[in-house]
Amino acid sequence: MNLWLPLALLPSCFLLLPFAHILATGVISLWLVLALVCGVASWRQGFYPARFFVFGLLALMVPATLILPANVGLIPDPVRNSELLTLLGVPWTASCSLLRWRIRSGCW
Repeated sequence: MNLWLPLALLPSCFLLLPFAHILATGVISLWLVLALVCGVASWRQGFYPARFFVFGLLALMVPATLILPANVGLIPDPVRNSELLTLLGVPWTASCSLLRWRIRSGCW
């Protein structure tokens, strides 16, 4: 899916330029839901480090639930520079990874 879907949508960048952002929003939404389902499924199967992945992904999904509907015109833009809002999930993900490392290494 990570290879074929972008290649299948590549012509839309040239042929369907007015609809490219809608297609990109759909693909991003699909990826976020799929990643969350895989993370929760791994966590439920007993792979406990997956909880940090799920928490980090949720930190990315909270701003995405505000930004992605605005990309397709369903709601007005919540902030002036909404792309910057998505970058707030990166420090949270790094913090979860650092916390996981500290717990595993005993440096608490």
